[in-house]
Amino acid sequence: MKNLIFIFVLLISVTANAKFVEGIVKFNDGHEEKGLIKSFLEEKWFFAQTSKSLEENLNLDDKFLVFKINNESDTKKILIDEINQVTLINENNTVQIFKVIFLREVNKDGTISNEERKVYLPLLKEGRINIFGFKFLEKSVKGAIYSKDEIFYYQNSNESYAINYGNIDEFASEIIFESNMREKLSKRMGNPLKDLFKDCPEIVNNIDTLLEPYIEQDRAYEAEEKRLSKEFKKLPKEKQNDLLTIHYYDFNFIDKLINDYQNCK
Repeated sequence: MKNLIFIFVLLISVTANAKFVEGIVKFNDGHEEKGLIKSFLEEKWFFAQTSKSLEENLNLDDKFLVFKINNESDTKKILIDEINQVTLINENNTVQIFKVIFLREVNKDGTISNEERKVYLPLLKEGRINIFGFKFLEKSVKGAIYSKDEIFYYQNSNESYAINYGNIDEFASEIIFESNMREKLSKRMGNPLKDLFKDCPEIVNNIDTLLEPYIEQDRAYEAEEKRLSKEFKKLPKEKQNDLLTIHYYDFNFIDKLINDYQNCK
């Protein structure tokens, strides 16, 4: 009970101390407003005990933004349903783009859920396949780091939704103890990719074959994983912290598929 009270008090404190950040709101009708924004922008961490969904924990599903033109002007609320994207302008003049998009989860059998919810996702790379992602921390109630990780999402630019491929491990601990484990794991990993690249038969028809070395953990796969890991460790720290670099080395299989998809007619 004390832990829950502590979490509640600290969350109130975080909300109260949230600051305004310079940014641009692009609306669904195409017009833009530049000013100061306060909402989901503050935290990239959450308490492990409060976990529901990662996006909810990090306020990426906020129903509205608090916005004002300048420090002297009144604030107003802008609903997420009105927003196309938000561009944050950092103090060093770098920018971060958050797209408002429908998010769909991956079911246990690898199919894509029909249920969807609107969230803000940080855009890392725009193209025929859009890549979204961010780093985050889980903390214990005493403030110590519980875990830290990265997560990535993918959107076929012809679709209105992104796939939460980051939850691919959610059922893995159950699947490995079930009969036909390899087949189920292959579907769990492969079906979301077949949905992502569904307008490119050449890739879709080859996904199961491409996944085999990973599922079987064969020597060639393990050798390639070791090579990538060794190469990554030689990179400068700045590159090691770059999310697209992390994606290339940790999700190399998907990175290659995305590059191949660029050439798909």
